[in-house]
Amino acid sequence: MLGITNNLRRVAMAAIFATVGLILFSGGVKASEGDVWLTPVSQDVGSDTNFEMEVHMDTGGKDLGAFNMYFDFDPTLVTIDTTLGTDGVAKGADASSYLMVINITDIANGHLRFAGVTASGYANGSDVHLATIYAKTTAGFTSGSAQLSLRVNELSDELGAALGSGAITDAEISFPVAPDTTAPSLSNGLPTGALAVGTTGTTLSLSTDESATCKYSTSSGVAYASMTSTFSTTGGTTHSQAVSGLTDGNSYNYYVRCQDGSENANLSDFTISFSVSETPDTTAPVVSDNGSSDGILSAGTTSASLRVSTNESATCKYSTSSGVAYASMTNTFSTTGGTTHSQAVSGLTDGNSYNYYVRCQDGSENANLSDFTISFSVSDEVIVDDEEAEVIQDDTDIDVDKPKFKSSSGEASMKAVSSKKMYSKDERFSFKGDVDGLSGGRVVAYVDGDEYDDTDVKNGEWKISIKTKKSNTYEIKFKFYDASGNEIDESLKYSVKVDTEDPDVYDLPAFLTKSRGEKLWWKARDNNKIDHYKYSFINGPLKGKETKSSSINIPTDAPSGIYTMRLTAYDKAGNKDTKYVVLRVR
Repeated sequence: MLGITNNLRRVAMAAIFATVGLILFSGGVKASEGDVWLTPVSQDVGSDTNFEMEVHMDTGGKDLGAFNMYFDFDPTLVTIDTTLGTDGVAKGADASSYLMVINITDIANGHLRFAGVTASGYANGSDVHLATIYAKTTAGFTSGSAQLSLRVNELSDELGAALGSGAITDAEISFPVAPDTTAPSLSNGLPTGALAVGTTGTTLSLSTDESATCKYSTSSGVAYASMTSTFSTTGGTTHSQAVSGLTDGNSYNYYVRCQDGSENANLSDFTISFSVSETPDTTAPVVSDNGSSDGILSAGTTSASLRVSTNESATCKYSTSSGVAYASMTNTFSTTGGTTHSQAVSGLTDGNSYNYYVRCQDGSENANLSDFTISFSVSDEVIVDDEEAEVIQDDTDIDVDKPKFKSSSGEASMKAVSSKKMYSKDERFSFKGDVDGLSGGRVVAYVDGDEYDDTDVKNGEWKISIKTKKSNTYEIKFKFYDASGNEIDESLKYSVKVDTEDPDVYDLPAFLTKSRGEKLWWKARDNNKIDHYKYSFINGPLKGKETKSSSINIPTDAPSGIYTMRLTAYDKAGNKDTKYVVLRVR
């Protein structure tokens, strides 16, 4: 039951009237007492458009203590804009002292319930403005009209006595009939794609959603009135025009605009684009070296880079055996698809030679029929400079700090830890670190064991952003390379849980009455686990705090009254859901 009970109001008002020594009389119902109406009674409203309805009444010269009504509508044509007012309702000019309670749980079925109660500042008059309802037509309201009506559950005076039942006046909204000011909609433009080799002519065609006259130009941005070429078949909803002079290997764009019978012309181009194919590509990509590791690498080298270029966009693969057909190769370069291709290889040991056999294939599926070979070896001896008689070896001394982890949602960065899972509520997150002694080197990130991206070390600092495709747990690791491409160090593995889904607080009524010391509980769910809750009270002396529990006890010393409580559930990633409850403490 919404509102303050009649008994409570009778006790409160009897005390007030006894204090001032007033004598109460029971008067008869006036002729217009209890009349309730919506205003305006009729109005024109377009599709998907906000409008307002005011609720008025005649109190018959009595003080209005409480009201409780339904606003009914067809939910296929009308809804409530809950972003305006309080859940779609604002206090009327004569109801500023009333505590309003709104129930929006049945809006989907066409019912909005609203109520108000006050212990002072009563509305009294023949035209009392109780509330303004912020309604909105749906996209389905495109013609005709929609009925809006009221149902009265309660009208009572300051002592809770019912007012007389009067007439209820409904309202109606109508869809306006407007002149045609919309240009034709163009669709189904043909031809598209690539036409066959040798095509010298074709037919342009398109459809419009209303009868229209269509023109075309070979230049974009030409106004309809300035176009000089009209389709040979036009005037209805299908339009066509033959064009000629086409040649192999060229692309063509025709810019179309149409005008209907009300002289509404398109203000932007509808483009028909196509090409004529050229002689098929039957040539495989030409592969060349692009800085791969070669020759004799210094002792202690454990990794190297394969880098090749192609004369056209291609996908490159490699094998450690010669003569393997492209289709049978199982190792694809980690960076490929354009004209530069790279792949890191590891597990190298001193004293061994290595051969990698590369083949590539272009977009026309022309694959290399022979290998492009990348060969190198790793020395098993320390290189000596005869002139200086000093040993020259890799004595790089670097100092790698633990990186900092940061979600892209604006959260503060934190030092990455490998001992426990880190959380991100965005699919994009980053690592940033400091490394001394690696000038000119680079850092390579690995996601779930696969090379993801690399970055150069600049001024002893590096940063790599990682974009995932879905919520999941990812293992992240970093390798550090010097300017010669030698692996110098490797980080620990960091576990990052990407969680973009908000929790859901449910089973928490919008209106509750509780006694002091009584428990207020709720339920919440999450795709992983609820981490904690925070609750606070928007008004009154009650204090909020953070808790792991899904319930609180109403303080035994809480003053009686009506409070609005805000409850927020958080998961470990920081996603949250907030609900509000109007709480009456008795």
